[in-house]
Amino acid sequence: MAALPQRPEAKTYSIERLVEETLAGKVRIPVFQRPLRWEAKHVVAFFDSIRKGFPVGDLLLASRPAEAAILRVGSIKIEAPDHQSALHVIDGQQRITSLVATLGRDESNPSGDDWAVWYDLNQKTFHVHRQSEYHVDRIPLNVVVDSSKLMTWSVQNLYIKGKEELFEEAVQLGKSIREYQIPAYIVEGADEPALRLIFTRSNDTGVRMLQSEVFDALFRHADGRPLAAAVGRIATMGFGPMKEDYFLRCVRIVMGIDPREGIESLVDNLPDDAIEQSEAALRIAIDIFRSAGIPHLSLLPYRLPLLGLVRAASQFGKPSSRGKRLAGYWMWRGMLSGRLDNSSEGRLAAITSTINSKSNWTDATLALIRNLPAQKDWKHDPAANLDANMKTNAADSRMLLVALCDQYRQCGGETTDYQTYLTQKTMHVSPLSARPIQRCDAALPMWDNQLLDPTAETKSMDRFAFNGKCIGALTAGDTEGFRKERCRILKKILCRFIALQTGAEDELRPSVDEILEGAL
Repeated sequence: MAALPQRPEAKTYSIERLVEETLAGKVRIPVFQRPLRWEAKHVVAFFDSIRKGFPVGDLLLASRPAEAAILRVGSIKIEAPDHQSALHVIDGQQRITSLVATLGRDESNPSGDDWAVWYDLNQKTFHVHRQSEYHVDRIPLNVVVDSSKLMTWSVQNLYIKGKEELFEEAVQLGKSIREYQIPAYIVEGADEPALRLIFTRSNDTGVRMLQSEVFDALFRHADGRPLAAAVGRIATMGFGPMKEDYFLRCVRIVMGIDPREGIESLVDNLPDDAIEQSEAALRIAIDIFRSAGIPHLSLLPYRLPLLGLVRAASQFGKPSSRGKRLAGYWMWRGMLSGRLDNSSEGRLAAITSTINSKSNWTDATLALIRNLPAQKDWKHDPAANLDANMKTNAADSRMLLVALCDQYRQCGGETTDYQTYLTQKTMHVSPLSARPIQRCDAALPMWDNQLLDPTAETKSMDRFAFNGKCIGALTAGDTEGFRKERCRILKKILCRFIALQTGAEDELRPSVDEILEGAL
C-alpha cells in the first residue's frame, strides 16, 4: 500500500466548533467504525477531564468528499448535505459522539441514555440521568455550549430560585467546555483502504477492539458488518447465539489460515466469499450436532469438536448418512476420552491434518476415531457423580443435560419446551432434585407441575426421568429413597444415551475405499 501523499496536518478544534460542524453534517463516522463501546461512566469521566483541563487525546480525521446523507449521532438525527471536504473520523468516534450526543441535544430535561449528562453546580460532579428527575443544583450540559441558552437557564433556575451564588460556577463550566481545545490530525488524499488500515492501527489501544471488530473494519463486504450479519443468520437455526470472534475462528479454519496470522494479513488472503463458505460449513456442523443429540450450543460440552467438524464440512460438504453418524461417534468418543476437552491450536492442527489427508467424511471420521484411546481408557464418566450440584459450564453436567433433553424428546416432549431456557444463567442444582432442569433465576413451572402430579401418566413421568417409585418417595417424605431411585433412573438414561451416541465397534469397520487402498 502506497504512503500518504503528504503528512497529516496538525490542528486544534474547540469543542464548540466541533459540535457545530458535526451538527452541520461536515463530520462523518465511516461505516468501518466499530460499534460504540463507551458506557455512561466513560462519558462522565470524559467530561470531568475536560472540566479539569486534562488532556483527552488527539483526534484523527480524514478530509474526503461525502455525499448527502441522514446521519445519527447518539439520539440526534442530522440531515447532512454533500461536502467536498468532509471530516471522516478515523480515531475519536467515542469522544465526538459523547460531545455531540450530549451537547447537541435540544431537550430541556435530557434523560434516558448514556449522554443525558448533568453537572451538579454545588458538588462539582457530573451525572447521567437515566430517567426524568429534577435537582435544583444541576444543570444539563446541552445548555452550556450556547451562551444565550446558558443565560436563560440560569435566570429561570438560579436567580428566580435564590441560587444566584451558583451562577459563576455555571458560567465557568460553560466556558471550560466551549473553549476547550482538542488536538487533531487531518489526513489528506488517503483512499479508503489506507483509511481502513490507519483506523485499525490507531485503535489498538484504549478500549481494545475485538478481533471481529477489526475484521469487520478491514473486510469489504455488502453486509457492512459481515461477521455480525452471518452470526445473525446462524442464530435463526435455533441452535443458540454465537460470538462473532468465534465465528471468525471458524473462518480461519475453513480458509486454512494459520491462527497466528494477523488480522491485516488474514483479510488480504481471504476470497470474497469467505463468510459465505464459513457459514455454509457451520450450518453442516450444526446439523451433525443435532443428529448427535446436542440441541443447543449452550449444551456443547467442549468447543473443539465444532471446529473440527467445520473444517471437515468445508472440505467434504454435506456428509452421507453414515458419514454423519460416524462424525457424531467421533465427537462423543473424543469428548469422553478427554482428547477433545480443550481447543488448543496443537490439538486442532492434529485434527485438521487428519481431515486434510482424507477424501471423504467416512474415511476422515474413521481415521479420527482410530486416533482416540480405547473405551477403557476414557477420562470422563458423567455418571460417576450424579449427586453433585450441577453447573452448566461443566462438561459432565452438560452431558447429563443433553441426555435428559433427549429423554424428554424421545418421550414426546417438544424441543421448543426446553430450548427457551438454555440461554439463561448457569444452573446450580442437584440433578437428583425434583427439578431436573432448573435455573437459578427461572424455574420451569410447566415441567414442575407435571412432575409432581401424582396422577401423571407414566409417559409423562418418563419424560422427566421420574417413575411412580420416585413420586411415592416424595409423597412419603422419603428423601433418601427418592434420591436413590432417581440416581438409578438418571444413570440408566445417561448410559443408554452415551452407548447410542458413541456407536458399536462393528460400526467402525474400514470403508470399501480404505480396504481397496490398503490392497494396492
